[in-house]
Amino acid sequence: MIVDYIDAHRDRLVDGHRLGVEPICTVLASAARQLTVEIRRVWTANLGVYGARKVCAVLHREHIDVARCALEMFMKDIGLQGISIQCDTVDRCMNPTRCPRSGVKARRVIAAIAQAAEMTVATSNTKHFEPLGVRCVNPWEPNSCH
Repeated sequence: MIVDYIDAHRDRLVDGHRLGVEPICTVLASAARQLTVEIRRVWTANLGVYGARKVCAVLHREHIDVARCALEMFMKDIGLQGISIQCDTVDRCMNPTRCPRSGVKARRVIAAIAQAAEMTVATSNTKHFEPLGVRCVNPWEPNSCH
């Protein structure tokens, strides 16, 4: 697809100059770098929980046009993936007997859902949720409303 685009436009004249292959590749690489920055920003802002479908939806709401298949490729290339509630990996990671880091991923999922819904998490474990940027309250501690 990219090769076809370059072949179709390399002889095109812009302001009296032939485009050529190198300038087209430079522009495409620059656009890819910029898109990668935006993808990482959205993924990080959502605690690393969002996958390609939701990252794509956020970018479209921000008027950044990207095809979901391209976004999936970029996310794979930079090592980002979301967490799927239906995926066995999350089940494994939420089960302490099957995954040593079970609490970390479970807290990320809970915190992401709470932030998206603008909710407060009621837990006696506030010290682990507060760094994730979610509002917490410990119902077993008097005057713990934050």
